Amino acid sequence: MVISRIESRIMGSLEFPDEKAASGAATLLLLRIMVAHAHIVSFASTQPFAEASSANVRAMFEAWVEIYSILHPGDPEENARRCVIFGLLEFREHALAVGTLSPEEEAQVESQLVPYREKYPWVVADIETQRTNKDPRNSHYWTGTSRSELIRRMEERGVASTLRRIYKLLSWDAHHVIAVALQTTIRTNELGKIEIDFHPLQLPEDTGAFNRVLATKMLVKAWFQVATHLGIKKDP
Repeated sequence: MVISRIESRIMGSLEFPDEKAASGAATLLLLRIMVAHAHIVSFASTQPFAEASSANVRAMFEAWVEIYSILHPGDPEENARRCVIFGLLEFREHALAVGTLSPEEEAQVESQLVPYREKYPWVVADIETQRTNKDPRNSHYWTGTSRSELIRRMEERGVASTLRRIYKLLSWDAHHVIAVALQTTIRTNELGKIEIDFHPLQLPEDTGAFNRVLATKMLVKAWFQVATHLGIKKDP
């Protein structure tokens, strides 16, 4: 099984160049997230509730976009650092806003930022600026642009030709944008009473098969991209 074979590789000991430590850590962690969701997709694909796994497929899709955005374009190491710095700042800002961090926990988060402030102060300063409303870039994402734009660029580079269309479908499923409109019917029966019918857009087996194939393809592509970057054996 593809999932298990890839999982066995990324859970074990992997050797790659020290100069790729930041990008290696980030992309391998994202691969582990993809594997976790892929297990759920695989299980749910044969169940009556197969449609629920569409949210897991979307999560895999977004993790794959993260991996690709770290590796392309620019310097993967700096991209990975930007991803981490943005995440730490995002977490700290939210936690402070809702009051969930103790002074000790706040200090711990700040301590994780210290090495980046010391070694890459220009990167930290740029991301802090990016996160303000005064910056023209998309302040809600570490790349400085939207996910839709990143997906468009992936299409332009030949990664796949229908990524934006697939992402839209997954967004509809995960956010229930069109569920009420297309999965309910209100009608009056022959006795003049109102009846409501609920019906899925697809049969569970069709949804399950689609999700399973899409999840497998994304996981394999992500694995090959990461393995190529780190110079490790691709065959899972």
